Amino acid sequence: FGTGSYMHMSMFNHNCIPNCTKFSPDENPKNLSHYSQVWTTSYVRKGQELTLHYLEPRELSHLTRRYRLFEQHLFDIGPSIENDVLQSMEMVNGSVPTCILPPLSLILAHQIKGGDAMVTAMDITTATSRIETALADLEAIRVETEIEISTAATSTATTAAVYLSETLYPKCKALELSAFELCKESAAQLNNSRHILMMRCYRLHTDCAASFLNNVLRPLVLLLTSASESLNKSANGNTISSAEKESIHIGCRFILNSYKLLEIQLQASGHYHFDVARTYHDLWKEIGFILLTRKLAKLNQALLDDDEVLTANSTITFAQWSREEDRCRREYERISQLYPRDIDSIIQLNRREGNILKGK
Repeated sequence: FGTGSYMHMSMFNHNCIPNCTKFSPDENPKNLSHYSQVWTTSYVRKGQELTLHYLEPRELSHLTRRYRLFEQHLFDIGPSIENDVLQSMEMVNGSVPTCILPPLSLILAHQIKGGDAMVTAMDITTATSRIETALADLEAIRVETEIEISTAATSTATTAAVYLSETLYPKCKALELSAFELCKESAAQLNNSRHILMMRCYRLHTDCAASFLNNVLRPLVLLLTSASESLNKSANGNTISSAEKESIHIGCRFILNSYKLLEIQLQASGHYHFDVARTYHDLWKEIGFILLTRKLAKLNQALLDDDEVLTANSTITFAQWSREEDRCRREYERISQLYPRDIDSIIQLNRREGNILKGK
């Protein structure tokens, strides 16, 4: 929420599985909004409390959520997890880790000294703490890389091709591979492929893969196609053929982890959450690209090679993947319609009709 006092938003209590989500004014995809908006993400019964998640990112272990909520908001969610779905998503090696809150005096002492009370008080040797640390480090590197990518977009074609190949290509490739390996290692350490942290792991990898594909690999293919032979030879050994193969390989891994992410999201958030819509959108676009390149054998093999993805048919046909692409598109459009974020137009209409006093 940022720092400040919010008269209306302060009426919402926290819930680790909330039934609402908040969009800030600058998150409006159509135009700059002037209002924060709260939308329900599931069916709400009459009289049921509307709740939000106070933390960002939301995908944190119970241990970390308890520390941060107590440190930042001074309330305790307790050591136990009452929600059955959330409890199953917190299991590590068959049981929910013990969650002990440090004494208030210790937290206050570290706050006075200016240190991070949560990090100091938490047991950083646990699997969840190690994974969250690795996630934070890779997420920070991804942000830095995105800044570098934005600078490359203003370069000339020749300069951009060399910069993409020699600078961004190895960095983005290493970042995508690191995120992919983190997914596998985290699932092994947690012994729970549907742990809440796995959502964050899979989202990190799909974000890194999408950035690598859309900002480096595929633009590099286009630049190399139109560039001179001398530029092709100087582009760090990357040729059109190798870049295209790498693009298909990363695209298949992107689809693989997007399906894993979607499975956990549907379990945790249901079929109406905007995060689910985003994953459907990603699958729709990437499956469409694979269909366009006619590289379905690579995708089918990637699904078969992964232990966690079960497929009854090793030769999924073009028609079947086309139907799946269309299904993902329709699901994305269905959910997106639930979040019009049109509060500005509604308020302006009511003001014109005299239903809302100007300035209120």
